[in-house]
Order: sequence, then C-alpha cells, then structure tokens
Amino acid sequence: MSGADLLGDGERPVIAANDVALEYCPCMDLVPTYLPTASRTNSSGGFELQGYVRRSFSIAKQVHSNHLCRVKIDIRRLTEDDVPVLALLAAQDGDFDVEGRSESIEAPDPVRARVYLANPNVLFWISMNGEVISGFLQCLVLPIRTGRGHEVLVYEIGVRHAYRRVGVGRALMAHMEAWMRDNELEEMWVAADNPGAERFYAAIGYARREPQYFQPVYMSRELE
Repeated sequence: MSGADLLGDGERPVIAANDVALEYCPCMDLVPTYLPTASRTNSSGGFELQGYVRRSFSIAKQVHSNHLCRVKIDIRRLTEDDVPVLALLAAQDGDFDVEGRSESIEAPDPVRARVYLANPNVLFWISMNGEVISGFLQCLVLPIRTGRGHEVLVYEIGVRHAYRRVGVGRALMAHMEAWMRDNELEEMWVAADNPGAERFYAAIGYARREPQYFQPVYMSRELE
C-alpha cells in the first residue's frame, strides 16, 4: 500500500513544527511551502512559521465547534520500544486504508518488529491527536550506487478515516521532508497505487516521470 484518498479539494496544509504540535483549523487562510523545523510566538500572539503569520488558534476555537477544527497533530518517530504501536496499527489497518480495501493485517512478530524499528534506515512516524493515532508514514532509506548514495522510498502512508482532509497526510509528508533536509537527503519516490493517492502526491509536489523510462509494473513472488 502506498496511500489513500487523503486530500480534499481546497484542503489547507497543517502547520506543525518538527516534533512540536500546534492545533490546526482548516478555516485559517495560510499555505506554507514546507513544514518548518521550528516555531516561535510573535509579539501579537500569532505563530510565525517560515515568514507566514496567523492569528492565535484560541480565536478559531471560539468560532468553530466542529472537532476537526481543533485537531492536534503531534508527530513522532517510532523506536524499538514501540512494537505495541505496530500491533495496534495492524489490528486497525482497515481504518487507515482505502475504503473497502482492507480490514486488518497479521500482527508483526515482536522480535522481528523490534529489529525492524531499530534499523536506522527505517523511518516510521505516527501522528497523534491526544491519545489517538490519526495517521502514520512508513519510509525506507535506500542505499543506491549513484553519487547521491541514498534516496527515500515512501512505502506507505495511512490516515484514519475520521481524520482525513484536515492536513494529517500533508503534515506527515512535510515532516519527512524536514528530516531529509536535516540529513542531507535530496530525492524521494513513491508508487501511487490508486487515483486518490496520485492526486494527493501531485498536490504536494510529486510528478510522474517520463513514461518511456519510469512506468514500472508491480510484480511479486512468494517462495514456497
């Protein structure tokens, strides 16, 4: 899996600093280019991020009663001690996938899951709204033989159905890009496996490669 229909027409991207949660109201008119790695509060009480300034979120909360106008997006990377999180995501996989495509998947072996999360080339982030996991992003840092040496594969992204179209997917992807800049990585790629996923990735700057060179056919085989 590599994505779901996470983006609605006219969706505003979430604003959240690197490992710092800020509440997001989709009615706020602000469109930054990248997820910033830091934030500060200016003298007028607004959050200043990448040169953009907006009002305090307390104003928005007084006006809007819908719970999705008060979504908190707190992103963190999983560690080897987060094996139970992988088990939970496996049990609830259907709530993060394309509608009707999945219900649950096999729970990971605890020992193997711990080794997996301890691998420095595994990037697994989750977004939290309080105690609820609202989304996740799984990426792999791939060593390659060209001059760059490494690239990032966006292997899977999922957003819980109740949290779609409020910026969770964008926040996770922007968080990944901030991590890549910090680690001097330049290129990432994804195999979008459904129209909704392709719309989502296109909206955040991804583009199809020239078809004569870069349109692979997905094939697999399981050993008996």
